[in-house]
Amino acid sequence: MPATSPTFAAIAPICSGDVAPVLPATSSNGIAGSWLPAVVSNTASGTYTFTPAAGACASTASVDVTVNPQTTPTFTAIAPICSGDVAPVLPAVSIEGIAGTWLPAVVSNTASGTYTFTPAAGTCASTATINVTVNPQTTPTFAAIAPICSGDVAPILPATSSNGISGTWSPALVSNTASGTYTFTPAAGTCASTASVNVTVNASPQISVSDNCTGATADVTVTIVSGTPTAYSLDSGTAQAALLCGCCQWQSHDSGNRCEWLLG
Repeated sequence: MPATSPTFAAIAPICSGDVAPVLPATSSNGIAGSWLPAVVSNTASGTYTFTPAAGACASTASVDVTVNPQTTPTFTAIAPICSGDVAPVLPAVSIEGIAGTWLPAVVSNTASGTYTFTPAAGTCASTATINVTVNPQTTPTFAAIAPICSGDVAPILPATSSNGISGTWSPALVSNTASGTYTFTPAAGTCASTASVNVTVNASPQISVSDNCTGATADVTVTIVSGTPTAYSLDSGTAQAALLCGCCQWQSHDSGNRCEWLLG
């Protein structure tokens, strides 16, 4: 009687690192026996030989198990971003065409982090990671601008901050008649936040003077129009109560902000 050949269902290829299949102790046509090697490797392809049990009128047989190496997904590096910028979107498919998912799924635009890609089930590929660097924004700094008096020459806002950040201002010109806040916007591509500078414009200590002429002299009345004048003088001298009618040039002073105003 010729020996019977044990038959076995083909074993589908596996991916390196997957759970290895278990070799059946009995063939599809009912022949018991043992295998050499006895355990399937999950890291290398191999041929496994089945030897029927003693006394079985059957021949040996073999089964091949293919172990495919895992592909490592690769991705284009993501350039560093600035804190607060629009966060990049992680690609759903690697350069090799491997689909999968990310954890975390969304990139933070406030903190650097590492993102892990897991290939879709059934894909013979390993996990991969990508790093995203988020640089903190630099705050532009500027020297404080001293208060000016209304009508003085307005200061010029610097095009570059004290710490080397260039940008533009809004408004672009400083008013010399009203206090205001000026906002600095860094140049495009600069990892820096906006900043502001306050410029105080002190009101002139404006007065009005009326005189009541009586003969050659005048009784003078001084009225505050604006500001906070603390002293008056005429012709650069000391104010007087009785003056020659129609004489003199008046000047008011504010000792608090050192502003002056001249009445012709």
